[in-house]
Amino acid sequence: MKIFVMILSFAGILTAQTILWEKSIPLDWEFFRLIGIDASTNGNTYIGIQDDPLKVSKFTYGDSWVYGIDNSDGQVSFSSNYGDIFNYGFEAIAANYNGFFFAGDNSTGDPWGSTSTNLYSTEITGDISDSIVYEPYMAEKFFTYKLKDASGNGVWHHYSNYVGYPDGFTNDTIVERDSVLNLIKSYYVTSENIPDSIRYYYDYYEGAYPFEYTFIDFCYTGSGMILSGYMGGWSSRLEFYYIKYLNDLKEVIWEKYYPCFDSEVFPNGRRTYFFNFNSRPDGHSSLATIWRDEDMDYDEEPGELYMVNIDNDTGNFLWLNNIDSRPDQLLNYGDSFLIRNGTSVIKADISEFGLDTLWVTEYPNTGKITVVDNGYISASIVGGDLYVYRFDERTNIEDSSPLPASAALHQNYPNPFNPVTEISFSIPETSKVDLSVFDTAGSLVKTLVNEKRSYGRHTVEFDGSGLNSGIYFYRLQTDGITIGAKRMLLLK
Repeated sequence: MKIFVMILSFAGILTAQTILWEKSIPLDWEFFRLIGIDASTNGNTYIGIQDDPLKVSKFTYGDSWVYGIDNSDGQVSFSSNYGDIFNYGFEAIAANYNGFFFAGDNSTGDPWGSTSTNLYSTEITGDISDSIVYEPYMAEKFFTYKLKDASGNGVWHHYSNYVGYPDGFTNDTIVERDSVLNLIKSYYVTSENIPDSIRYYYDYYEGAYPFEYTFIDFCYTGSGMILSGYMGGWSSRLEFYYIKYLNDLKEVIWEKYYPCFDSEVFPNGRRTYFFNFNSRPDGHSSLATIWRDEDMDYDEEPGELYMVNIDNDTGNFLWLNNIDSRPDQLLNYGDSFLIRNGTSVIKADISEFGLDTLWVTEYPNTGKITVVDNGYISASIVGGDLYVYRFDERTNIEDSSPLPASAALHQNYPNPFNPVTEISFSIPETSKVDLSVFDTAGSLVKTLVNEKRSYGRHTVEFDGSGLNSGIYFYRLQTDGITIGAKRMLLLK
C-alpha cells in the first residue's frame, strides 16, 4: 500500500514541470491498436501501430505501421507501412542503436492452421535490414510473446505449440540478438533443467515430468538474466512457478520454485506469478510484481498483488509490499523507476522498506510511455489520432536543452497535404509573432498568427480548403525580423 499512499503527499511537486511538446497525428483507419513505444539513443522514438484488426477476415489483422518521432521536437521523422507483414498480430517493438526491432506472427488465416513468428531489424529510416522467420516444422504454431531492449540488443521471447498426445505441449525460448540479428545467446527450459529438489516430487508422485515449460517475464541485469516462468500443464498433477537468475555464461546462480495447490503434497501452495521485472542500474536488485492467487479463483483481487525487491545475488526478498492494482508499466529511470498506472506516472526510488515517491504526473490521454533524458514520451490513441507528448521533470526550464536557443521554423506535417497540415515554430522568449502563407507569386494567402506568443514550441493548423493544388510558402517573423520560410505542397 505504501506506494499509493505516498503519491498523495508528493503530488504538489509537479507545478513547475513541463510538457515540452505534444503532437496529434491523424490515423486514417476505423480500428487500430497501439503496440508499443520505445526510445533509441539515436534520437528517435519508435511507435508501433496495427490498423483495422479483423478487416481481412475473422482471424487476421491489417497493416502494421511504425512512426519515428524526433525526441527533441516531436516531428515525425518517418512513417512506414509494412503491410500485412504480421497478419496474425503485430506483437512488440524495441529500439536499438541503429533503428528498431519489431516482431509478430503470420498465419494462413485459418485459426486452426499453422503460424510462423517473425523478427525484423531496421535502419534509422525504418527500412528493414535483416529478418528471421521461424516457420512451423515439428511445431504446429510459433508465436512472439515479448521483445525488450538490452543495451542495444534485442531480447526476444517466442514460444511454440507442438502437436501430439495427449494435447500437445508448449516450449518457450528467449534469445538475445544484436542489431543485425546475430545470435548472442539463448535461454530455454526443459526437464533437464529441473533441480533435484523439484525432480523428486515428479519422480515420486507422478512418475513423469511436465510437458509444458514456459517463461513469463525476464530482464537483463547487466551481468545476467533474471527469469520467471511456469512448468506443469493440464495433465500434470504438480505445477510450479519459479524465478531464477542466470549469469552471462547461462549458469544458474540461484532458483526458487513456488508450488501450486495440491491437497496432499502442497496444501498451502498457490499460483505465484512474477511479472513486470526490471533491474536496478547497479545490478544489485530487481523490482517485480507478484500475483499470488490466494483464493484460487484465477482472478487478481485486492490483497493478492505485491511489489517486491529481489536481491540479484541470492534471490531473497529485500522487501515485499501489498499494492492495489497491477502496474501497467515499470521502467528503469536512471537510479529510479517510472511506474505507470493508467494515466498516472510515478517516479520512485527504492528505499530499505519500499518505494519512496518523488513525483507523480496525471495528464489526460497518457498512454504507453518510454524513458528519455529527464522525463518520458507518451503515446496513445485519442479520437482517431495518434497523440504523443514529451514530459520534462526539470523545474528550471532554462536548463532544458530541447527548448529552443534561438527561433526556428519547422517543416509542416504532413507534406504533401490535403487539405489540412500543421506548421510548428519555436521561440526562445516571448515575442510578437507573424506566421503567414503565400502563393508562388508572393501574394498573401492567409495570416495564421499575428500576436505575442510565449517562449517554447507552438503548432498551428493551416486549412487549404478552397485553394488550388500547388506549391505554397510559409514565413515566420518575430519582432519584425524574418526567421525563415519553407515550402509546402497541397495535393488534391
